Amino acid sequence: MKDERQIACKLIDYLEKDYDFDFIAREVPFAEGVRRADIVAVSKRAQSTYAFEIKSDSDTLTRLEGQIQDYKETFNYVFVVTTKKYLSSVKGYGLWFGILLIDTAGDISIVRNARRRSLSKGIGGRPQAHEGENFNDRYLHWLCQRYEPLYKLFLKERPLSFTNEEDIKVLSLRSDRIVLL
Repeated sequence: MKDERQIACKLIDYLEKDYDFDFIAREVPFAEGVRRADIVAVSKRAQSTYAFEIKSDSDTLTRLEGQIQDYKETFNYVFVVTTKKYLSSVKGYGLWFGILLIDTAGDISIVRNARRRSLSKGIGGRPQAHEGENFNDRYLHWLCQRYEPLYKLFLKERPLSFTNEEDIKVLSLRSDRIVLL
């Protein structure tokens, strides 16, 4: 697939169907605002954050090494979602992150599962915690406050049981600009 937005739509549908996340967000800033995660999912029950970097056929891999290093410092689980074009190259960037493969029909399969990362330090541009506070918990709280309302609006406003490019715009909006009635 050549378009990142199409892949994002397919990925959101895949995550909703096969996993039990509390919410999903798109274009989440991290690393002190220098980076944006293509897709982030949160499981409050597991106290875990999941980040997905999409590499479509029209992308390049020139920034991937730096991107996944920053993801590594911020999220518990990291996945690269890619096409057959880049699959062998992506595998060469390390073994700790997961890889999802999307085919030309839009079907997603797991090539490799991600390893859980424990986040104990205040790195990656996450909101600062107070002394004795767990940074992973603080980051989860920040994500929930900012993005969970957007996800609820997304689910309410989405007219179909599958996601299209218009729908994902809601997941990319800043929550402080939305008033939920």
